[in-house]
Amino acid sequence: MKRTEIVAKTEELVTPIIEENHFELVDVEYVREGANWYLRVYADKEGGINIDDCVLISRALEEKLDAEDFISDAYILEVSSPGLGRPLKKEKDFKRSLGKSVECKLYKAINKQKEFEGILKDFTEDTVTIETEGNELVLDRKLSEKRMFPAIDIPKSSTRREDLLLNKDEQEAVEIMRRALKSILNMFSNTKNNNELIEMVKKKKIL
Repeated sequence: MKRTEIVAKTEELVTPIIEENHFELVDVEYVREGANWYLRVYADKEGGINIDDCVLISRALEEKLDAEDFISDAYILEVSSPGLGRPLKKEKDFKRSLGKSVECKLYKAINKQKEFEGILKDFTEDTVTIETEGNELVLDRKLSEKRMFPAIDIPKSSTRREDLLLNKDEQEAVEIMRRALKSILNMFSNTKNNNELIEMVKKKKIL
């Protein structure tokens, strides 16, 4: 079963538990960290969710997960509050925050800045518009989640070309990293064991 299917099925199972106890389901994620898989459920309620609430959800959900048995991996179930810095992920989260101040953290700096605080002006399935210091910043939600490109409005600029996304220094840095990675991969290919690899690393200039 795909990760997205596991998340969807878990949401289906946990939603009745959440609604029965007048909680709110904030998010569900199934992620691998190190050698372990984690199935995480984030829940909330007015006034904040507590440990007893999390235990209640966890025990009820465990019974359903055991009965359905649709996850083939060994995993750890965690139920917790989303915390003070609650992320905006679902449409209702964005609707609730429209016209309010939000904090935005980018994966790539814009004007040498990675964190912005501004007013959430608008959102769509693909973008979020934030007003900050009199300017409107359009962020691409999908690209920011993947961490592949700067979280800016790339679709409107109709490009993913690095020469238009990165300045000269950044382009040079990316090229250096590519050469370094290529050299490292070549060393792995051309050595038979760890001792040979170590000796080659000592002798070879990577950058």
